[in-house]
Amino acid sequence: MADSPDERPTRCPHCGSRDIRERRETGGGWRKVYRCAACGARVMSDDEDD
Repeated sequence: MADSPDERPTRCPHCGSRDIRERRETGGGWRKVYRCAACGARVMSDDEDD
């Protein structure tokens, strides 16, 4: 159901928390990433592949 590349994930696949926070990180350029506030894991949006 991810129509937009900026669609926010709803749940952490690692711990199940719904508290997902948007952050800006760098590594050759600034990009938007989502991190779980409970466990700190990077959470991919529904349309991202790892």
